Amino acid sequence: MGFKYNDSKFNMWRACIGAIWIDGKIDEKEEKWIKDKIKNLQFTDEQRSILESDLKGNINLSSVLSKITDKKDRAFLAHQIRVIAHLDKDLCERERKLLDNWRQIVLKGVDLDLMNEIIAEDEKASYHEDEVYKVNNKHSIFERIHRKIQKTVNPGDYKFPEV
Repeated sequence: MGFKYNDSKFNMWRACIGAIWIDGKIDEKEEKWIKDKIKNLQFTDEQRSILESDLKGNINLSSVLSKITDKKDRAFLAHQIRVIAHLDKDLCERERKLLDNWRQIVLKGVDLDLMNEIIAEDEKASYHEDEVYKVNNKHSIFERIHRKIQKTVNPGDYKFPEV
């Protein structure tokens, strides 16, 4: 008997099986991928039985999707759909549509423009010499000397960009 995943996470894995079947067929690589997950993840015997049944194509994807309530599981599913869609190297229109729709559901309420601004600022700050030559282990004489030599040999390359 394995660890029992909560309903949201378990249904996320069921939705992965639904995503595999979205194009109406199951490829050898897709089947191997999901069977490895069913075998190696800590599902209970009952959960494994349900997943095995789903794998035969006995799954209502829309009802399973509605049971994925945890935001982390929803985001992880978006990633898994992307992985699944590329396993057979044949991204069909139904897979592309599922991926786009699910990405929109996961990103609902996220201000992407603000997120891109924050990422750009973090990127810009990461180029400053204080970050590039930062000594992470204050107790390491070797690291302090090494960073000082780097900064001396490479002066001025890591300044804030002129705006």
